[in-house]
Amino acid sequence: MTKGIIIYAFNNESIDYFGQAVWCADRVNRYLDLPVTIVTDLGSIRDRKTTHSVVFSIAESGGYRVFNPSVTNQADTWYNGNRFQSFELSPYDQTIVLDSDYVVCSNQLQTLFDLNLRVTAMKHVYDITGRDGFRPYQSISNATGLHHYWATVLYFDRSQTAKDFFVLMDMIKKNYTHYSNIYKFRTSPFRNDFAVSIALNTIYGHIPNAVPVIPWKMANVFNDVGIRTHDQETFELAYQVGPEKTWRKITVKDQDFHFMNKFDLAKIYEN
Repeated sequence: MTKGIIIYAFNNESIDYFGQAVWCADRVNRYLDLPVTIVTDLGSIRDRKTTHSVVFSIAESGGYRVFNPSVTNQADTWYNGNRFQSFELSPYDQTIVLDSDYVVCSNQLQTLFDLNLRVTAMKHVYDITGRDGFRPYQSISNATGLHHYWATVLYFDRSQTAKDFFVLMDMIKKNYTHYSNIYKFRTSPFRNDFAVSIALNTIYGHIPNAVPVIPWKMANVFNDVGIRTHDQETFELAYQVGPEKTWRKITVKDQDFHFMNKFDLAKIYEN
């Protein structure tokens, strides 16, 4: 039974997602010993070479997003609309779809292949800096209370349940305004997290706590946090706390984490 990782990488006006994806894929090879397929387009890959498998698709925009709100209000195109293609594009029997800003530092993701699940995503997250910045992300809206599932790490197999899940994701994307009216969230930009949350809730019968979830908390890092590394193994995170904006630092090693500041991450993978 084949196992592997898919990473989507469509560049926008400010972020080299393909370069980020290659860096992430290299870490997957090192820590998980798994093959990686990068889904991208010609404009993103340009003339660059990679040892990883590449599948080409047409980038689908989900709207515009401010990617670095602590620095600028500039909104760039968010090419995040292709994830519903994962079942069709995956060459593997068991697949993990991984965001390119997920920093792999251990073999923890290997656990997902042994859980005998059809399709699942991250439900529980925490702020690695201890500032509890992700408390508002418990549900996709205060009005409905539907739990927020994260598309950052998404596992599926080749079952009919998994196939139906991605059909649902596509339907939700095509009718996003309709679902935003039902679940009371903003109509723009399109959010994979919200589509995943609605699709999982639907596929498992709208029954509270019926959705099988990844059995650990994902370490999240907000986009106001800086990152440095000297050896690609140990990472130093710098952030501000309190009304006086006091700087603090923590060291991360041997632990995976989702790092949302793509501009600081670029300083690492571009070196």
